[in-house]
Amino acid sequence: MVRPITEYASVVWDPVTQKDINKIEMVQRRATRFVYVNILILTARFCWACGANKVCDNTPEEKFILLNKLRRSGECKRKTQEMQRRDCYMENLQELDESLRILKNNHCCNVGWVQFQNKCYLFSHTTETWSDAASVCRVFNSILAEPRSETESKFLIGHSQGQGGNFWIGISDIIVEDRWEYSSDQSVVTINQFYPGEPNEHITGNCLILWEAYHGLWGDYYCSKPNKFICETDIRSHETEIIG
Repeated sequence: MVRPITEYASVVWDPVTQKDINKIEMVQRRATRFVYVNILILTARFCWACGANKVCDNTPEEKFILLNKLRRSGECKRKTQEMQRRDCYMENLQELDESLRILKNNHCCNVGWVQFQNKCYLFSHTTETWSDAASVCRVFNSILAEPRSETESKFLIGHSQGQGGNFWIGISDIIVEDRWEYSSDQSVVTINQFYPGEPNEHITGNCLILWEAYHGLWGDYYCSKPNKFICETDIRSHETEIIG
């Protein structure tokens, strides 16, 4: 079989050790089992398709010879083709079911939104005051973006630079001066992405904005001034479409 050929004829790879020879013989045994099992499976399929019960009563070697004869019969070919079409149909159904399962388990963002980690973000093309921007986000089952980590903040900063313009996010010190809080739960912001010298508007600028002139870094600004804004929602609860 394989052993004498590879052991004496190969000049590139020669299994001179007993370990290598054992590996080759193990492959031979697996190949033999594979061929044997496939003959049994093929026999069973033909027995079912062609009604060749006598074939199924023979030894594997006799089955293989008789199956070649059965293949040449027209009735057997017709039944075999029907079986193959059925198998193909079932395989397509299984593939479709798997695709639907994957789509169900892998959530994504709707058109016009940008995914980052487990959230979807909408970078608006229109301008609103800070409070009106928050209202627009609520319409789309979302909130003004609240970066909870430096990674999220850097993503928003970088993407806003690609969009162009200044963008409101959901942070302010409206309740207590110099106490910057997230709007959704009033928790204190623990990260700092302010541009050097910011915040500098004191009691007149209470809303946080990503300044284009500051390369997207944070700055405080008048909440009543219209600017672009960023909405944020969790992927699993995302049910919005595109906004102008």
